[in-house]
Amino acid sequence: MRALVVHRDPTAASELADALQGTSGPIEAVVLHDPTELAAALREGGFDAVVYGDAERDGIEAALAAARDADVALVLTAPDAHRPADGRVAHEPDPRRLAETVAREHHGAQDRRAARRARRLLDGQRTLTDRLAAEPSPEQLLGDALELVAQIFDAVGGVAWETTIGDELRARRTWGKALAPNGTAAAPTAPADAAPAGAAPAPGAA
Repeated sequence: MRALVVHRDPTAASELADALQGTSGPIEAVVLHDPTELAAALREGGFDAVVYGDAERDGIEAALAAARDADVALVLTAPDAHRPADGRVAHEPDPRRLAETVAREHHGAQDRRAARRARRLLDGQRTLTDRLAAEPSPEQLLGDALELVAQIFDAVGGVAWETTIGDELRARRTWGKALAPNGTAAAPTAPADAAPAGAAPAPGAA
């Protein structure tokens, strides 16, 4: 697990990072002293939680927005911190319980993410069933399936691959921002020697 520790005071930030090495298992801590850089740091990815040490309302609201966009847990540590009414925000001013609280909130975020994905999968299955009733062409059905799979996994794009007679993978169709390996959109039709295509998220997109 990897947490981003945000505090303007270097000493306080170091103490919070040390507190994450608790009995629930060590948590890798990355310290950030400028709260205004939080959103940019989260956009780079790789973090599971934010430990926020400042108490100001505006800073916490901005941290919550950044945490929501990155889909990570937010744990406030200042005793007098502004506390938004949001399920992803926890308050833990006791350093002895900080690691346990961060781990618990991270697991809770994972559970919420899994529940959302399950709902998307169910909705996607229903949507695909409805589209099958309209008897779409194979290419239309492939595009629909690819779009649904990408959406289920929060991907910004996807590529549908097919296997040729020579067992080579070839991009058959793209969706969203994905590009075929040659940097262009895959052709919407398949060559005559191709085996049935399978849909998969684009490399690095899901």
